[in-house]
Amino acid sequence: MTSTPRGSWEEAQKAELGWWVAAIAAKYPSREEFARARLSEGTIRLGAHFGVPSIGGRLLDVGCSPVSVHEGREEVEVVAIDPLLDAFCENVPNFARKGRVANVEYRCCRIQDVQDDPFDVVWCVNVLDHTDDWQDIIQHFGRLAKDLLLVGVDVRHGELDSPCHISIITERELLGAIEGAGFVVEWHTPIHEEIDRYYFCVRAYK
Repeated sequence: MTSTPRGSWEEAQKAELGWWVAAIAAKYPSREEFARARLSEGTIRLGAHFGVPSIGGRLLDVGCSPVSVHEGREEVEVVAIDPLLDAFCENVPNFARKGRVANVEYRCCRIQDVQDDPFDVVWCVNVLDHTDDWQDIIQHFGRLAKDLLLVGVDVRHGELDSPCHISIITERELLGAIEGAGFVVEWHTPIHEEIDRYYFCVRAYK
């Protein structure tokens, strides 16, 4: 791996918290509306981005934000984790929750702390470039995914453009790390190395 973090994870987390607090205040008058929007976002991503019209079983949502995009998706039982969850509960208490909500169990932790039996699906979207240890996180995907891995991230060949993002990840680095964690990549977004930044999705199986 050649990528090195371009900033502090702690500072990036502060920026991430501020971004979510502002976004929720500007767009969503209630948790119910926010949860509906998040569920719709997740459904669109499943079909349009990953080519997976439906999922079932147990799902691990890595970096779930204040509300998981799978809350209300009745066909899956979800463990949703985010190291900012305590801060979300403090700063947007009418939106963020810990513990059980509908089909989701919310936990404030990092993936390294998850000791559950393997999940049918591991979902990690818009997270890895916000971290300073994304290669290690992918190794934990290998430990925790029983079947399907869905990863979406902005890949970059240029500079970082937000204080929330601290790792530049290329397509080839990401694919190599996923395969190195024991997955077979079934499909991914076509590679466009001439583009400075674009959204890259990977669907992989054990």
